Amino acid sequence: MGKGVEALGLVPDRISCSSATRTRQTLDRMLKTFGDKPIVDYRISLYDGGVQAVFDELAHVKDKTHVFMIVGHELPCPSARNGSPLPTPIRNVLIC
Repeated sequence: MGKGVEALGLVPDRISCSSATRTRQTLDRMLKTFGDKPIVDYRISLYDGGVQAVFDELAHVKDKTHVFMIVGHELPCPSARNGSPLPTPIRNVLIC
């Protein structure tokens, strides 16, 4: 997955990752491709917080972030559920 994201020119500036072991393992593999560029935050809320946790993460993205990635296990995707735009000023949001 990391190589595909890199090939699209979407290496994230910042990543929020669930604290679940499996998602951390997945992210570790992607970080081998991304290198040291992304700032990573591990969030317990992404493990059990549902769609609100995703909205909360998006609401706190800084304007200078160009590509933001959320990594979690079976994350709800807010835009797919209700068709509304994601609540963030950035153009590239990757939810994995």
